[in-house]
Amino acid sequence: MERMTREQAIERMKAIFDGEQLNDGMLPAPGFASELIDEIYDSLEFRKGGLNEEEKFAEIARDKAHVNYFADAMRIKMAQSVMEKDRYGWVDTRVVDLERLLHDHWLKYLKRGGRKADIVDIGCIAMMIWHKIDESGGSNDTN
Repeated sequence: MERMTREQAIERMKAIFDGEQLNDGMLPAPGFASELIDEIYDSLEFRKGGLNEEEKFAEIARDKAHVNYFADAMRIKMAQSVMEKDRYGWVDTRVVDLERLLHDHWLKYLKRGGRKADIVDIGCIAMMIWHKIDESGGSNDTN
């Protein structure tokens, strides 16, 4: 499978966000995902500053509640995968294969118009990648 340059990856991400269907078999090179996410995040308009201490703690509490709610949805989804679909063994999967799976699920999510179940799948796969990279000391060159 052919790898893209950084510029091609950025243009590809823009096209995907614009709703284009890209089926040419090209994948971003490992490591681009984090960089692209940082660039996209930095380009978004978020409210910054102006909160007092009480509002900051309220914001943190709200974030914590939403993270816990999403984690619960991931726990349920992963348990269902084991119990109902007999899927297991992600800890033995290579990071590059998990990254491809994440890419495929992201495209499926965009194609379907943003289904809630697809986002939970994406979260589960992201957790798997995060764990494998964390376990390897911060490198995505792990098996």
